[in-house]
Amino acid sequence: MKIYERNGDIVKEKEFNKYMSQDVWYHATTLVGWDSLCKQKVKADYNYGQQLDFGTGFYMCPKQKQAIDYIKRAVPYLDGANERNQIPVIVEFELNMSKLPQEFKGKTFLHYDLDFAEFVFKNRLDPETKIHDYDYVFGVMSDSVPEMLMAKYTYNELTMEEVLIQLTKWTSMSQICLNSQQLCDILKVRRAYILDADFKEMEELNANDYNKN
Repeated sequence: MKIYERNGDIVKEKEFNKYMSQDVWYHATTLVGWDSLCKQKVKADYNYGQQLDFGTGFYMCPKQKQAIDYIKRAVPYLDGANERNQIPVIVEFELNMSKLPQEFKGKTFLHYDLDFAEFVFKNRLDPETKIHDYDYVFGVMSDSVPEMLMAKYTYNELTMEEVLIQLTKWTSMSQICLNSQQLCDILKVRRAYILDADFKEMEELNANDYNKN
């Protein structure tokens, strides 16, 4: 197989250590999603069956802007019949990964290299099968075309090697996925707020609606 070269150090070691020691992580959703979180809490398997980089789990990002950019792109494709599903919400969760007990097993992908590409490929190829036993995975994230790449692979329009090459093309974003329910249960909401039509903070939601139970 072709030797792959790293396409960029998107997450430097110093930046990685900063992320893993910070106390807040961001999750983008809508008012419908917020209602569900308050009712059911964070579930590690809520997106079971979806094609995702790190498999079934609860995804967050280390920067507010990244979360806002994500929901800005997503809202036009959401069900418009429910008005609350068109209202973007950012949830700030309290979690310091560096203070977790050592019993939690994690994996990191700091580079867009072959290891990352193969891991994403396997997770996206068979989203209904758990291909790893990590409690959490932190790392870079594939760009906006992995679904198209996997579809072309399924229909024999691209080889596995061609898909892997595309998955090593880097963007400027990173993410964390909590794959363990035990880890999800640790989460507490620091803040939650509605974004206006310009995706600026508009209205504070009650964090205790999540934390009280």
